[in-house]
Amino acid sequence: MGRLKVTPQSCARSARIAALCVVAIAGFACATEDPPGAAPVTPILNPPPAMQPINGTAGNAAPIVPGGTNVPGGTAGMGSVQPNNPPPANGMPCAINNVMKSRCQNCHGASPIGGAPMSLVTHADFQKDHASKTTMPGVTKKVYEWVKIRMNDAAKPMPQTGLLQGGELTMVNEWLNKQAPVATGGDVCDPGTGTGGTTGGTAGTGGTTDPGPIPDNECKVAGAFEPLVARDGETCYEFQTHNISSPTDKTEFEIIPGESYNQFYFNVPWPAGSIATRFGANFDNLPALHHWLAFASNAGSHGDVATNVLGTTIGEGAQLIGGWAVGGCAVEFGDDMGLQLPSTGKIMVQWHHYNSTGAVVTDGSKVQICTLPANGRPHVGGLTWLGTENIEVPAGQKGDAFGTCENDEPEPIHIVAFWPHMHEIGVHMKSEVMKAGTSTWTTVFDKPFQFDYQVHYNQKPNLVLMPGDVIRSTCSYMNGTGGHVSFGQSTKQEMCYQFAFSYPAGALDNGVLSLIGASNTCWQFGE
Repeated sequence: MGRLKVTPQSCARSARIAALCVVAIAGFACATEDPPGAAPVTPILNPPPAMQPINGTAGNAAPIVPGGTNVPGGTAGMGSVQPNNPPPANGMPCAINNVMKSRCQNCHGASPIGGAPMSLVTHADFQKDHASKTTMPGVTKKVYEWVKIRMNDAAKPMPQTGLLQGGELTMVNEWLNKQAPVATGGDVCDPGTGTGGTTGGTAGTGGTTDPGPIPDNECKVAGAFEPLVARDGETCYEFQTHNISSPTDKTEFEIIPGESYNQFYFNVPWPAGSIATRFGANFDNLPALHHWLAFASNAGSHGDVATNVLGTTIGEGAQLIGGWAVGGCAVEFGDDMGLQLPSTGKIMVQWHHYNSTGAVVTDGSKVQICTLPANGRPHVGGLTWLGTENIEVPAGQKGDAFGTCENDEPEPIHIVAFWPHMHEIGVHMKSEVMKAGTSTWTTVFDKPFQFDYQVHYNQKPNLVLMPGDVIRSTCSYMNGTGGHVSFGQSTKQEMCYQFAFSYPAGALDNGVLSLIGASNTCWQFGE
């Protein structure tokens, strides 16, 4: 292990990986320097009064989100108390409502996200007409007919993490076979009881026990999809999607049908030495958004737009700063750390769009980064990619992939938060530490993973890696599809990233070049 030198050969780990690198490099074109007088990104002006503090204290490994409810699996929450309200009178039988809530509505909520084409929240949703753009192009059926097709299709499973099993699948199929009738009599939920699942756990101080995922996304319910507003001493900057390569263009970006990666370049707008306290977004068209990533980059000119880029940053000297994925919330760091930001160069915002409408749609979403001046926090941290890109999961099988990282610095490294990221067949993330001079692994992170519920997790107290300590991160998959799944950019392929926020900034990195092109990584060559 230890610190490794990056060479052009670092990308060629196999014939398949080498081919991906060639394609990515061939698609990269150098851009000209900024035109004279190019307008910089401007901060959000005239902020309203500071936001109210969140009530409650996070429990161990709680998600960095407001809301006070537990994430699936029973992890402690953070924030103000959220009542366990019964579901709305939506017309669905109570048992069917429970399945939709726990397995479908994170994406198929009242406002669908992540490319989901329709809502599955009320009985009326199932009775609507829908023309599929993918399963049978041009064929219109009732939504309940499409739901039955996808919930029984092993090759294209829905939910994407794998088909419903046993009694759940039988029950939903019986309801769909009857044309999804409205609830009557004993099927109607008792208004005095909740109807959530049974995956809740112990609440953090000030939180409550949640019975399972909240319909239409916990972040939206908790208000975490609201735009960030500058607090006392902060300056918040916005990086807006736009349609034309120009430093002044403000027209909404046109998202083509299907899946695409699109990149937007901006001058670094903040003073040298600034640190990030929070990042989030002012979302415009959530149904067409899958995730965003913000990189420090040495490529592009202010205002450039690069469309359909395959999701790579090879050749850009890219360093990932932060991001968001379906189900996630705005991220806020504690009072002891701010995130290192570049003082010069470019900020490149990469959006992964998933437009399921079959027609061009527009979006004017803005990534937001809030900052403090240099020395605004006692510690300056950074983000490091842990995990691996060596992933192979045969059709119909379970599989694991892991990567290791060693603290080869002479000082302790404090990990303050994790952000697990996989795709549709990812089901679990575990990180373990082996202390220097020992051969025993101790589990320090152990969480189920849901593709449509990708949140950040605080480490309370911080996870401290002493010199020589090794951390191993393992992704577990359940491939319910009919095809072999390996590493790739598409949601139909897989990733295994355990993003770690830690200080001192850069101490955890060992610089093995990611296939995406990022260099703030830490794993062994070939992992």
